[in-house]
Amino acid sequence: MSIVTKRGDLGETDLMYGRRVLKYSPQVATYGCIDELNAQLGLVRSEALSPEILALIEKTQEHLVSAMGELATHVEDQERYTADGYGRITETQLHWLESTINELEKSAAIKFKGWATPGKNSGRASALLDVCRAVSRRAERMLWELAKEENFPVSKECLLYFNRLSDSLWVAARYESI
Repeated sequence: MSIVTKRGDLGETDLMYGRRVLKYSPQVATYGCIDELNAQLGLVRSEALSPEILALIEKTQEHLVSAMGELATHVEDQERYTADGYGRITETQLHWLESTINELEKSAAIKFKGWATPGKNSGRASALLDVCRAVSRRAERMLWELAKEENFPVSKECLLYFNRLSDSLWVAARYESI
């Protein structure tokens, strides 16, 4: 089967389980932003990174796939998604991210005053992580809009995860610039 299906030629796309929605719907735009973040993290992985930051990125990418799947499922199919065993952002991922941030801060003794200027006095990896942080913030804003304006059932854990994710990427960027 070819990647070219032509099913999207009229501006619609498939969600999980085959329901169709407009390609520019807030739901699709939100998981598309998370997909962009995942791709940006893939670019960062191509850099020479510390083992700690590489581990953070690898695990985060796994979590992002879960978030995208959850968001790419119609409200009426959410129970089926869970029953089929697909991943979700849970307290486990949230706690992992928080503890990772704490460990990175302690191990690098990150001390910072004022704003960080991406790319200033740092390498390419640090600057790329700052790009990821900015995309993560956009994804977080879109998640909140999806939850509040579109009444899509974005879990509290997912909302909190993306808030922490941008924090972790900020710390990772500073860590890589040391």
